[in-house]
Amino acid sequence: MYKLISTVFMLNDIRTTKELIELAKKNQEAASVLLMGLLPFLALEIDGSLNLLKTMGIELNDLPISMDYQDTLKKVRIKSKLYREKTKKNIGSIKKIRIGQNEVFSNALKFKFFKKMNWFYDLGTYKYKDIYIGNTYLYIWHFDGIDNVMESININEQQGETIQNFAEAMGQLIGIVEASSTQIPYYENHSLKGVIPGVNLKDFNISKINTAIFKNEIDKDCVLLLFNLLCSVNFVEFYLKNIFNNENSLYFRIKYLIYYFVVSSLESLARYSEQNMDIQTGLDKFEDEIKKTASFKNLDFCNCMRHYGITELTLPEKYINLNEPLLGLIQAHFKLDSLEFINQLDELLIRQSEMLSHWIMKSPVSSKQS
Repeated sequence: MYKLISTVFMLNDIRTTKELIELAKKNQEAASVLLMGLLPFLALEIDGSLNLLKTMGIELNDLPISMDYQDTLKKVRIKSKLYREKTKKNIGSIKKIRIGQNEVFSNALKFKFFKKMNWFYDLGTYKYKDIYIGNTYLYIWHFDGIDNVMESININEQQGETIQNFAEAMGQLIGIVEASSTQIPYYENHSLKGVIPGVNLKDFNISKINTAIFKNEIDKDCVLLLFNLLCSVNFVEFYLKNIFNNENSLYFRIKYLIYYFVVSSLESLARYSEQNMDIQTGLDKFEDEIKKTASFKNLDFCNCMRHYGITELTLPEKYINLNEPLLGLIQAHFKLDSLEFINQLDELLIRQSEMLSHWIMKSPVSSKQS
């Protein structure tokens, strides 16, 4: 029974993703931001699906993906944890990206005077209405540490081809996983709304001491880490809600994981701040709010959202309900009705968004304006 339940979860997500890819083909410009934001979670989904099939004795031969790409899949998958661990290392990665972006766009200037005056943009942002939902630093970070993929936004032909091949291999894997499971029954899943909203682009120069977008009293690389968290929350709460139905299982997984790992990332930042008193993080003003938004943080439930192997330990038989979006997992871990839990989770994500916006932005945007 639990193998069947695990497979139901997997197939619901795989079929939603196939539908999402078909939808993306109809609006490729908006879809690029959508898919770059989703990339770590799609990698998590595919890797989890392959692992589940392997435990069920279903070996997939002749995969359209080399060992190098399988390694890339696992490295991109890790980015779904945001900045939960090794804050110092993550801030170092962001600093490397920032310096790289500065060099790319500074070197592109034809006149020394422009370079001396820092007349260039080195941060690209993506907005839905007035809400920041993505940025170039976040997308570059998704591939950080992966050889021959992306060193800077100035992607050369070989790197671009590598990224394209990786994306195509992921799409093919989704089709293969579904085809291998055609004999397994599944339950219809709440899926997509059929529209990918457009986004607005706005560039900034963050190489200057005083930036037009961020507060100046916080360490610049710390600000960028927090901005990536803000974009991640806004992406799932204010942008994806226009694409997914709210009870869709894949959307719920992504939503909960971003919520969980934003809390974990901020807790990790707090430990880093205590050990590095000379670095201005601005965290002291928001410690109480971080604790208040952590009420749904549950490691066991998080592990259920990251993997497809459901057991009696994670979902006792008395809680199994095939009419529920998560088949009873929410009730088992939180003792709440699924709709009530989803509504409260949305409220916590909105609080996270508003907290981060007031923390780092020169012009905070209230979620109520979205």
